[in-house]
Amino acid sequence: MYPHRDGGRLARRILSCALLLAGAASAPAFAQSVSDPTGDFIPSFTGPKNGDLDLKSIKATFDGASYRLDATAAAPIGTTSTGLYVWGFNRGKGTAGFAAIGATGVLFDSVVIVNPGAGTVTIRDLVAGTGTTLPASAIKISGNQISVAIPANLLTPQGLEQAKFLVNLWPRSSNGGNETISDFAPDNADARLTLAFPTPEEASVQTEAVFDDASDRFARIQRRLDEQRADGTGGRIGGFLDLGARFGSRGAGDSLARNTVNRVTASGIDYALGRNAVIGLGFAADRTHADLASGGTLNADISSPELYLGYRSGALHVDGYAAYSIVRYKSRRLLPIGTDLLPATANPDGNAYSFGGSVGYDLGAHGLTFTPGIDLLATRAHVDGYAEANDQDFGAALAARNRTSARLGIGAAVQYGKHYDWGSAALHAKGRYVTELGDKRDTIAFAYTAQPDLVFDLAGPKTGVDYGVIEIGADVTSRTGLHAGLSYAPRLDGHGFIDHAAVLNLGFGF
Repeated sequence: MYPHRDGGRLARRILSCALLLAGAASAPAFAQSVSDPTGDFIPSFTGPKNGDLDLKSIKATFDGASYRLDATAAAPIGTTSTGLYVWGFNRGKGTAGFAAIGATGVLFDSVVIVNPGAGTVTIRDLVAGTGTTLPASAIKISGNQISVAIPANLLTPQGLEQAKFLVNLWPRSSNGGNETISDFAPDNADARLTLAFPTPEEASVQTEAVFDDASDRFARIQRRLDEQRADGTGGRIGGFLDLGARFGSRGAGDSLARNTVNRVTASGIDYALGRNAVIGLGFAADRTHADLASGGTLNADISSPELYLGYRSGALHVDGYAAYSIVRYKSRRLLPIGTDLLPATANPDGNAYSFGGSVGYDLGAHGLTFTPGIDLLATRAHVDGYAEANDQDFGAALAARNRTSARLGIGAAVQYGKHYDWGSAALHAKGRYVTELGDKRDTIAFAYTAQPDLVFDLAGPKTGVDYGVIEIGADVTSRTGLHAGLSYAPRLDGHGFIDHAAVLNLGFGF
């Protein structure tokens, strides 16, 4: 039904340039109706100058499976009992059929004739010389407005793709010659279609994945610094290796992620500067897979070098954290076009900067410690601009975007540890309330690939919401410096569990 389109590099570069040029004046809404002045009957018109033959606006919408043609006149439809409304389509072989009356810019190679009095819609292919008639149910009339819906397969391409067809509407007072044509909309040009394709709001999952990954990495480093404080010796080199996974049925808030799995591999080496300070370098390689609401998928491979440090003075301790992340995405959206689900794929790159800090105060004795604390993690995520690949040209091109999250956590931890001849063991439990200070919605500037110069601003779903984190775990450390820990850390919001996490920590010190 649809022609194949080569989505090569040149076309994508042209599209990217168009996005950059148009981004400063992007459209606030998706409606693209064309206004027409009232009272502008063309000079050659000899019929009655009734308001229903005087157009105020038109709009032709294409959703990939059908065309909806809407027009608004200056008076109720039917004021002229013999009135007709003729839509001209330029499918690639349009000619100036009305040059004799000055409409040299009105090009068409097929027509859709709407006859409200007879209740019929006739589609004529002027290239093939064929015609089709639709029943009265295809026409909708409400006061000054008239609309008609026709299947897209009745207008086959003749050089232009269906999404790039051009249209014009002219009313007639009756069947006859050019003298029965009262108005053109637009006046002496063709208008392009309004595209009603699925919007790329699921791109919001891209930055969600980065923010959640940063939260997990910061929590991992905080666990490591807790271990170093528990050790309490200076001049010691240590290291760790973390293996973990987070999985759940959906993301936070109005997230368009569904089943999500995050796999974690992290390692680091650190040095205790005396008894009060620790500094370390780490590296994390995480992979997130998310099922999208449309039925598509998103994979995010995140590689992050990290710097961390900890300092304590008596019962007070302060942690610091910084990281840079390189992100590689693999996106596959499924676009509902008619009864079909058509894939649109993309492989954008991105990066992120994360900075975190926490303050805690240890209370207790005899192996039992209660630690209230507060932490803040700020992450700035960047996603490069990209265009989706889709043979039918129903995909979207997204401008590069930045988004910032600032997550404030308030909570407390309880730990009980005991020493043995072979080493030590500890149980811990933590609870935190996390509130989002910066990230509310992902604003996405995009264009449909069929109309790359028309850029829209899309407010993504609300994902910056408050949630709680619970962590329960156990740690074992041998006198030789080997360490193993296992933690379970689910997140939950007002609707129940968001996801679950299991983290295995293996480390050593020497």
